[in-house]
Amino acid sequence: ELEEGQIVSGHVARLTNFGAFINLGGVDGLVHISELSWKRIKHPNEVVRVGESVEVRVLSVDRSRERISLSLKQARPDPWMTMSESLRVGQVLDGRVTKLAKNYAFVEIAEGVEGLVPLNELSDYKVVKPSEVLKPDQPVKVKVIDVKADQRRITLSIRQASGGSGGPVP
Repeated sequence: ELEEGQIVSGHVARLTNFGAFINLGGVDGLVHISELSWKRIKHPNEVVRVGESVEVRVLSVDRSRERISLSLKQARPDPWMTMSESLRVGQVLDGRVTKLAKNYAFVEIAEGVEGLVPLNELSDYKVVKPSEVLKPDQPVKVKVIDVKADQRRITLSIRQASGGSGGPVP
């Protein structure tokens, strides 16, 4: 009998664009793509493979609709909580650019932990869009300028980490 909050073992039965179906021994449950990993992913195959054994947390059991919602990430420690406890404003870290948006860039500073670099913190020079100075997967040094643990937000600066050299540190 499955209960909410329970950690159970299963096998990945199939993958779809929106998640992974996990066979729990006679019954399948769905891990929505947002519950597969603590970091942003585009497709479930970045995290799991068909046939792989996994431990999942039961999020909900809807017996009338025969639906079971599961979470892979909630069956593991939250890297954000672990990282945010040790983060300090002023700290300089190594990171990797994960995503470029219109007015900011996302930089991963630990597995599953991303911070945001606003446009004005990308470079000493005027930058109109992040893609002028950064590319995805680029390694960068970043300085922590704000941590809002309750909102799971870290604001970073490449400009301040570069020591006045004008741009991102290679």
